[in-house]
Amino acid sequence: DGVRLVEPNAAQEQGGKTSEAVPFLRGVRDHPVEIGIMFMVVGCFAVGVWVLTAFPPSLYQDLMVPPLGYPRQGGRREGGATYDHSTEYIWVIHTLLCCVQVCAIAFFGWLGDFVGNTRMMALACLLIVIGAVPCLSAMGQGSIAAAVLGQGSMNCIMGILGGNLPTWMVKTFPVEVRFTAIAVGYNAAQALFGGTA
Repeated sequence: DGVRLVEPNAAQEQGGKTSEAVPFLRGVRDHPVEIGIMFMVVGCFAVGVWVLTAFPPSLYQDLMVPPLGYPRQGGRREGGATYDHSTEYIWVIHTLLCCVQVCAIAFFGWLGDFVGNTRMMALACLLIVIGAVPCLSAMGQGSIAAAVLGQGSMNCIMGILGGNLPTWMVKTFPVEVRFTAIAVGYNAAQALFGGTA
């Protein structure tokens, strides 16, 4: 079958039902609560991804005095904040922890197919509320072990969210307005929270 064009103000028949040719209006009118919830969840995810991908190297190398892995006393040369050893290992640790998040996304997405994506999303949001402050606090302690534990835990929590977010968004809206409603909530949240981070 070929592609059928629809006039902007026309209505089309689908299985005996009449649906608006402009799904944006129907999506915003009929599903404002769902779009709002998606906006908040995707905003949380966007901020979490930024915090866990862009922020840790700066925290560990530039904002901590001394940098991660150095003794809390000493380690500096006279008259400045230049340290005697390379901090390249920070990037290795960070990259490995980002790989943990990739594996967590795949695993928790698979688990969500059995447990239910909505339950996994609720679990992820609860864990973010409970765990964000302790995990970020551990990342700033100056200990490599504490940083790995804090960032690794947050990566796993964000993996739960990231692994189930796409399926959850698709299941939230009916087919007629699915892409439009997702586009409104998802893109607005990514632009506002991810784009300005």
